[in-house]
Amino acid sequence: MSAEQVPEKFSGWLGHEPEAAKGKMVWGEFEPKTWEETDVDIKISHCGICGSDIHMLSSGWGPTPYPCCVGHEIVGKAVRVGKEV
Repeated sequence: MSAEQVPEKFSGWLGHEPEAAKGKMVWGEFEPKTWEETDVDIKISHCGICGSDIHMLSSGWGPTPYPCCVGHEIVGKAVRVGKEV
């Protein structure tokens, strides 16, 4: 996938407040971070959340930057790999 084909916005489950840790998440768009050559773009086919996502949503490691997109237990295909990976 070339840089031109990478969407400017991604979609995912977002928490907008601490209540999100109790399941009050909403599906929405967000802007990904700026691409760096240490990154890998993955076209995700499956995703889950784990305890650390809940901890993040409830500000367990300090203030959570809402909206917060969770889910790092992923399955997918690498579509772009940075030169420094």
